[in-house]
Formats: sequence, structure tokens, C-alpha cells
Amino acid sequence: MLLNMEIKVCSLQRVSFTKGLESSASYYFPQVAIAAMLILLVILLIKMNNRVLVFGSWLIALTGVILLSIKAIEPYNAGLGFGFFVALAFLFMFVIFLFGIAFLMYGIRKRRQF
Repeated sequence: MLLNMEIKVCSLQRVSFTKGLESSASYYFPQVAIAAMLILLVILLIKMNNRVLVFGSWLIALTGVILLSIKAIEPYNAGLGFGFFVALAFLFMFVIFLFGIAFLMYGIRKRRQF
């Protein structure tokens, strides 16, 4: 009986420890992902000649990173203020995606001319 109670206590402690790590990792995911995207942009702009094509595809990838960041922190933040910012981010994601497509099409057209 005593051994059974000790196993239950240990298993409860592991669940709460894992939940804390999951919450912490999900909370810092957006900052790390956007910093990595900025580093990737700088590296690609230095290496590639067709900067418009790089910037267009980077903007399209940025919308995916923003969407994944919003989805990662969604369960941990709730409320009216956060909902407003998420709605604003979704609207800006659509605009960023359209600009990314426009830059990408212009970059493809520019590459064909040369």
C-alpha cells in the first residue's frame, strides 16, 4: 500500500515538471524563431544576387513562422487583449503573405530578363 502511494506521488511530480518545461519552451519559441529568421535573411541577402527573390520567399516563410508562433503560445495566453493582438497579427500575416508573393513574382520576372 505504501509503495503504491509513493509511485503515484512520483508520477505526479514528473507531470508537473514536464508541464513547466513545455510552457517555458512554448513561451520562448516566437522570440527564438523570429531571431533565427532575421539571421537567415541576413545570410541569404549576403550570399544571393537576386535580393528581391530572396526577400519574397523569406516573407512567405515568415508568415509560417508567425502562424506557428501564435499557435504555440495560444494555450498559455488567453484574454481580450491577447485576442486583439492575435487578430491583428492574422491581418498583418495576410498582408505580409501578399507582399511576399508580389516580391517573389517580381524576382522571378527579373531573373528571366537576365
